[in-house]
Amino acid sequence: MCWGIMVKVYVSLNGIDDLMGAGPALDAALAAGADGIHIDVIEGRDAAGIAGPSPFTPDYVAEVVSYAMYTRDSLDFPVEVSLFVDDPLRLAEEYIQAGASRISIPYQTFSSDPEGMLKRLPMVRQQKEFAAKSRKIGLSFSASEIKDNFRIERYSTADYITVVASGPGYDLTPAVVGIDDVVRDVYSQRAKVKAKYGWFEFGITVQGGITHVNAATIKRAGADILVLGRDFYRSKARPAYIESVRRV
Repeated sequence: MCWGIMVKVYVSLNGIDDLMGAGPALDAALAAGADGIHIDVIEGRDAAGIAGPSPFTPDYVAEVVSYAMYTRDSLDFPVEVSLFVDDPLRLAEEYIQAGASRISIPYQTFSSDPEGMLKRLPMVRQQKEFAAKSRKIGLSFSASEIKDNFRIERYSTADYITVVASGPGYDLTPAVVGIDDVVRDVYSQRAKVKAKYGWFEFGITVQGGITHVNAATIKRAGADILVLGRDFYRSKARPAYIESVRRV
């Protein structure tokens, strides 16, 4: 299905043991050759599960964007922000202004009114900062949410789907068993819709519990982007680790 195709590798700043080390973590991800940076913004508790606001404010993300662009000498280095908040589109504009190139809206935060959220997505694209800089907006789903009557064509107003294979923010738990089958189902649905509507484009990202052990099967199931977390930071050969995941 996806043999011989390289997957892009993002690294999550939430995957470290100590959020005070987010600066060194960013350096490590960039030095290792990450294709992008991922950040989970979790309202009400930090990535370690401690009560309080997320440390990844729009101002912080703006610093991450500037530093990444400077370090990589690139004006379009991807920084993805996943908004695990009550009203994600309320904050989306602030993170777009901060320079985030990909905004992900988790299904659990808009499941009470999915139709309303989908109608609001095009409004985000109409913003000058979004359209002018080719920003992307995606929707993320847990594996169980995808198994529960998921139909990709319902979400055609988004640019990509993220499959959350483990808990968001701090991947203490491994990816759920059978996550490759879940990704394969999304890939199959994408292929069928694209065959019917040639204009249909949809990226597939997988985050949470990605390791050097399961990366190959998830990539071959159809993922375009894999988000690494704790397993990456624990590696003693990080550039080689990313390259091995990218080419699995």
